Amino acid sequence: MALTDEILVTGIVAIHYFILFLPILLYIIPIYYTKKYFKYIFLAIILLPLHWALNGNKCWLTEVEKSIDENMEETSNFSRKHLKFLYKPIMTTIGLKWENDDDLIRMTYIHWAFNFIILWIKLFFVNKCSLVS
Repeated sequence: MALTDEILVTGIVAIHYFILFLPILLYIIPIYYTKKYFKYIFLAIILLPLHWALNGNKCWLTEVEKSIDENMEETSNFSRKHLKFLYKPIMTTIGLKWENDDDLIRMTYIHWAFNFIILWIKLFFVNKCSLVS
């Protein structure tokens, strides 16, 4: 893979991580910086899983990464390639199998449910709806 492709793939992976962990980052970033955009960030995050259904249970960013990275298997996905460090221990704890694709999909949805709960707590309890006023 060419250096420019590696840089592009690294950028795509960084964007992916940023999106996945943005709800947690919103607790770290001062409200001053996020208040103006929070309602749009919130909407984008809650609608994000919808694009999987519109794309055959595949993420558009992962599809772009696959088209650039010839070493990435066609059947591979972002969670299996980049989130094993986080997902596998959780899956083992709750009785899911890392090797099972259906269990990995369940874990992905658990992660998104966790993200939604974090956003809900941030909006209604931490900032007492002041983010959308």
